[in-house]
Amino acid sequence: FPVKNMQMSKEDEEFMNKVIQTINDNIADESFNVERMAETLCMSRSSLLRKIKPLFNMPPLDFIRLIRLKKAAELIQEGKYTVGEISYMVGFSSHSYFSKLFCRQFGIMPKDFERQVNEERQKSREYRGGIDIEEMMKKKQ
Repeated sequence: FPVKNMQMSKEDEEFMNKVIQTINDNIADESFNVERMAETLCMSRSSLLRKIKPLFNMPPLDFIRLIRLKKAAELIQEGKYTVGEISYMVGFSSHSYFSKLFCRQFGIMPKDFERQVNEERQKSREYRGGIDIEEMMKKKQ
């Protein structure tokens, strides 16, 4: 996460972890926003803004979005769900908006990222598998 290089107090570290956990707990809820996060953390919206901006070097809404997009990238890498399913799983009701933000964040469309991950996975399997001794033995018999 884009945290400034500085010595962080234990209190700030705990707060950061609480913020990240709160976002992750509500990641599929498209209505989860800064107000709801402030409410969950028992803070005013302005207090949350003052506390988050210096810690994460971005406003709370951008940070919520970043966590959602990073989670989406992780889910794409797992390969268990379609990009469309993932966009809803991380709280986006519009697939096109999700794709636009994903591309802005990572410089690649989610479908292209998925294709790239699948190609790398296939190459990895081919490399790891290299020569399948058991398969060769079956052919020999």
